[in-house]
Amino acid sequence: MTHQPVYSSGMMQILTQPFTARNLTAWFVSVPPAKETPNYTVLEEIMQNQAGLLHETGNVNELLIEWGLVMEEQDKLGKSIGVDATCQESPSSLQLSYEKKETVAALEEYLASLEAAPSPEVSGVVWAINGKLSHADIYSTPALFGKVWKKLLRAAAFEAIGERSEQENKLPRDVAEVSAWIEEAAAAASQEENLPPRTKLSTRQGKTQLRFETHDTAVFAPIHLSILAQ
Repeated sequence: MTHQPVYSSGMMQILTQPFTARNLTAWFVSVPPAKETPNYTVLEEIMQNQAGLLHETGNVNELLIEWGLVMEEQDKLGKSIGVDATCQESPSSLQLSYEKKETVAALEEYLASLEAAPSPEVSGVVWAINGKLSHADIYSTPALFGKVWKKLLRAAAFEAIGERSEQENKLPRDVAEVSAWIEEAAAAASQEENLPPRTKLSTRQGKTQLRFETHDTAVFAPIHLSILAQ
């Protein structure tokens, strides 16, 4: 059975005032409470299993090595922070590149501007880097979003640091464009996969993005919507 998308921009309120730190722009999103809510006794395991999908062949860094992306990311990061981003201890470790003092100093600028930005009713965020919509993470409740917000911010900030350019100060997109981007792949056919415990992952391919929706199948309540630009 193919389910209709649970999240749509018509259900969401995208706050009209974006927040910007250098080349990183965030639009915060709120969603109405679901008629049925996920069982939070299993939610932690669901989220851990989602993360585990990235680690089936080892840790994330090993996957990036396999895909030949670590050197590319380190090169972009080095150009941004003005020093060689590799570390003698482990030249192929992207994590160590992120821990260099120059990277941490750049990161702090983003954290200082954005860490306290979400209001209590916020359930998700849409990011743009250098004026280009990049990715979004929208959760079923503000409480769940609050638990992962700092991790989401750090990940977006690291990406933005590596993408700094002379054109980084482009004007932010408007709310209508952000809303249309969220909807792009919503009507596409979905590929669905059942995952333990009681989780369904729906994947939809748009013209410029991939859309992933995670549901608690016991009550068919939404847990997480992730959108990645391609």
